[in-house]
Amino acid sequence: MAVKRVLMVHNYYQQGGGEHTVFENEIRLLQEHGVEVFTYTKDNKDLKRYPWKLLLLPFSTIWSFASYLKVKKLIRENQIDLVHCHNTFPQISPSVYYAAWGCGVPVVQTIHNFRFVCPNGLCFRDGHICEECLHSGMFNALRHGCYRGSRLQTLPVVLMLAIHRCLGTYKKLPCLFLTQFSKNKIAPRLSMPGENIFVRGNFVQKSEKLSMQTYIPNRFVYVGRLDEYKGVVQMLERFADHPELELVICGDGALHSRVEEMACRFANIMFRKQCPHEVVLQEMRSSAALIFPSLLYEGFPMTIAESFSQGVPVLCSNIGNGAQLVEETGGGVLYDPQNADAFDAAVTILLQNREVLAENARRAAEQWGPEPSWQALKNIYEEIVRHGSEG
Repeated sequence: MAVKRVLMVHNYYQQGGGEHTVFENEIRLLQEHGVEVFTYTKDNKDLKRYPWKLLLLPFSTIWSFASYLKVKKLIRENQIDLVHCHNTFPQISPSVYYAAWGCGVPVVQTIHNFRFVCPNGLCFRDGHICEECLHSGMFNALRHGCYRGSRLQTLPVVLMLAIHRCLGTYKKLPCLFLTQFSKNKIAPRLSMPGENIFVRGNFVQKSEKLSMQTYIPNRFVYVGRLDEYKGVVQMLERFADHPELELVICGDGALHSRVEEMACRFANIMFRKQCPHEVVLQEMRSSAALIFPSLLYEGFPMTIAESFSQGVPVLCSNIGNGAQLVEETGGGVLYDPQNADAFDAAVTILLQNREVLAENARRAAEQWGPEPSWQALKNIYEEIVRHGSEG
């Protein structure tokens, strides 16, 4: 059965990020292939404008009657064939799944992070990877106050996950994982049946400028938030020790002042701050490699996908999804972000094999191009609809 009308659901965070980009890209992808797209969104910026919403948030995080009723209305008025959720936390809530099921319409959830098994969504605590909630229960998060450093704010998240596990919500919810790594971490903990598990990476637009590409042999570029858990501190230390290597930094965040100070002290560190997307792509093309030093598992790092699309390999920490993408594709080199010797060895290997790694990166990006991504998404939609009609 062809899926002609899709309702896309997304809760925007106060800070932009990869999830928002993916949501908007997939709307365009569907529209370009003749699918009529409707949207239901919430924006966490409204929580600052309307403080009264904060009072309701502990309850609406678990079940939002407003979202439930609105999504039902949108489905009926627009004859929706399928509901595709990207993020329902914290304002939309899992109630939208039940709104779709109540209308006899299938729903699929893209899993962008680890919140279904970890209340802070990162599997990261006190400067290191943490899987306590995965192995011994989510109430560990409450003990540590993992969500925003507050036990009080962590409580509604833990209750949401616990209640919907008890209701069996996640067992009957088809989920689209972005990588095998995320699927292997999350699906077993939710006791998901195999027919509800799908894997499809994010897509990235094909670059038209690869034939004109030139790069500076010893230059690396970092693109992303300037936070400790992104491995920025260790990255700065490595390049401070290597004046022969250049580092261009594009981004902003809590470590803005630290990065600015290092850029003033070391001539080989250049701070571009927040840059327009086209400027970021140009910085990638002019670099020998993107550096991805994250200490997190991450989701499906769009900076890696975009770097590959520019024919630029990646020097990547040996952690989580970033490491899996680089290792599977052969589009870069891994290193231990805590180990200076490992960094030195990885840089040497990357620069010596740069052309081969760049070609592997280009080939990987083709797999994530618009047309392969559309075919994969179309097949997933049709299988979910078919399975729903058979059930």
